[in-house]
Amino acid sequence: GQSRYTGCSIRRTCLRQAGSKLDYIVCAIGISYIEKSNYVCYKVEYYDFSEKLNRIQSIDNYKKQLNGKYFAYKMSMENVQTRRKSEMSIDKFQIGSQLPESAFALTALE
Repeated sequence: GQSRYTGCSIRRTCLRQAGSKLDYIVCAIGISYIEKSNYVCYKVEYYDFSEKLNRIQSIDNYKKQLNGKYFAYKMSMENVQTRRKSEMSIDKFQIGSQLPESAFALTALE
């Protein structure tokens, strides 16, 4: 069958490491997979500095909001090297909330 993805976005992050005799550059790569029909990202693969697959982020259950933009209600991140996985799901989402920024301070969230 055909792929549901229209393409991918490749992001490379490079760091300069100071060696004993010379500097060298190491890079990590993230590949984002984009849905053909609505151009939202459903999967991101993260590769470590030695170019081995490290993590896979899955983004699901997108719903179109009143402003026409899509919002993901379910996200997960799996470390394929350690098999650890974190999941987040959102039950309710409100656009234009009047919450003050202070509501997100560490003391307010504890």
